[in-house]
Amino acid sequence: MNRAITLPDGSRYLEVGYRIADFRKAYLYGRIETKILHMTQNWLLVKAEVYNKDIKLGEAHGMRQYTETEPYFTEVAETVAVGRALSDIGFNLFSMELFKCSPLQRAIELEGGMKYLNVGYRVAWFRKENPDALIKKELLKLESNYAVVKVSVLNKEGIILTTAHARRDWKENTEGGNFFVEAAETAAVGRAMTNLGYDLPKEINAENIENNAFADMPLGRNAYMRQNLPFFGTPAMHFIPTNNSFFLPQE
Repeated sequence: MNRAITLPDGSRYLEVGYRIADFRKAYLYGRIETKILHMTQNWLLVKAEVYNKDIKLGEAHGMRQYTETEPYFTEVAETVAVGRALSDIGFNLFSMELFKCSPLQRAIELEGGMKYLNVGYRVAWFRKENPDALIKKELLKLESNYAVVKVSVLNKEGIILTTAHARRDWKENTEGGNFFVEAAETAAVGRAMTNLGYDLPKEINAENIENNAFADMPLGRNAYMRQNLPFFGTPAMHFIPTNNSFFLPQE
């Protein structure tokens, strides 16, 4: 059965519910934990962590705002975080695609002849060769209109293989600009994967374009925020900054 959804732009997407089901089949003692890092009347920041017994496999963040058309923003933020965490450990269409081909065959050709490998394929390639590694994500700073994320990649012995950082700002009506926390997280992950060699050869690689790359997007470059299942919540709306900035609590 083909479980992927084909979107209007022709890209394909694996719903979070299927990722959860696949995870449950693969890990008999697996568990998914979520916690709220910051909450106001209209904002919610959630972190999801995925474990096999007591071993952490992956983690990710999701942030959403209340609007009249998005009353279930709590569930949506949680779903996004869970979906991204599961995607990072291999439960996504990118990993399925790599069973059929080389990741280098999935490069996108840009104007000027340069090429770009989606962050999702970089992570899937890394996971294929390093199934026990952990991609650790830390929100170093979060304000009403930008986020700074640090990513550390650790092997199964807990040794740090590389670190990377990224900042993304809120931008209204731009691809991913309303979801700057996830965008910063993805950009940092992409840079970490490149540091470890999971990317195109430098002579053909387009650099510094992670601002348009979103890890966990469907198999189509321009369709990212499709993580929300109908039974988990409605699609997220615009993220509107306020004058009230805040810092994340220390874990």
